[in-house]
Amino acid sequence: DEAEEKKEEPKKRKAEEPAAAEPEAKKAAVSDSDESTRKLYIRGLPWRATADEVKDFFKECGEMTACELPLTDDGRSSGTCFLTFATDEGAQAGLALDQATFGERWLSVKLSTEKPKAKFTGPSEKMAGCMTIFMGNLSWDVDEQAVRDFFSECGTIKEIRFAEDRETGRFKGFGHVEFEETEATDKAVALAGSDLCGRPIRGDFAAVKE
Repeated sequence: DEAEEKKEEPKKRKAEEPAAAEPEAKKAAVSDSDESTRKLYIRGLPWRATADEVKDFFKECGEMTACELPLTDDGRSSGTCFLTFATDEGAQAGLALDQATFGERWLSVKLSTEKPKAKFTGPSEKMAGCMTIFMGNLSWDVDEQAVRDFFSECGTIKEIRFAEDRETGRFKGFGHVEFEETEATDKAVALAGSDLCGRPIRGDFAAVKE
C-alpha cells in the first residue's frame, strides 16, 4: 500500500501544478497591459517629497504598482515623479488631481506619454517695447542675488519681482525681471531651460501694459 501511495504522489503533484501556475498567468496579464494609460508624469513636487508621501497623496485614486522619483545628474531631487496605477480608472482619478496643491505647490499631472508636450517649447510673440520677462519653475531657494547673477550677461536689470500669496506672503514659484533695454529680454528668454538653483528655469516675454 505504501508503495502505491508513493507512486500516486508524483501524479498528484503534477495535477496540481497547472492550478498553482494560474495566479502567475493572471499576474502576467496585468503587467502586459498597456502601461501608457496607467502611468502618470507628475511635476511640481516639493524637493523633500518622498515616495511614501506621493503615494499617500494619491491613495484615494486606487492601487499603485510603482512610484519613481528620478534625481537630477547631480543627485538632487528633480521635483518630478512617475506614478503607475494598477487600473486605467485609478490613473484617470490621478489625472483629476492636476493643478491640486501638494505642500503649497501646484502639481502638473499628465499621462507619461504626454511628457514631451508638457515641456516649454518656446517663447510667445514679443510685444513692441517689451522690457520685462516672466520666469517660472523657480526653486524655493532662489533669491534676488541669484536671479541677478543668472541674468547678469543679458543687460541692466531695473527690478526683480517675485510673486507672493496676498494672504500668506509665501513665494508662489515664479516672478518677473524688468530690464533697462528691450534687447536684454531677448537674451534673457534665450536662457529658458538653463539651471537656476537646481531647476530648469522657464522664461517668456511679459505682456506690455497699454
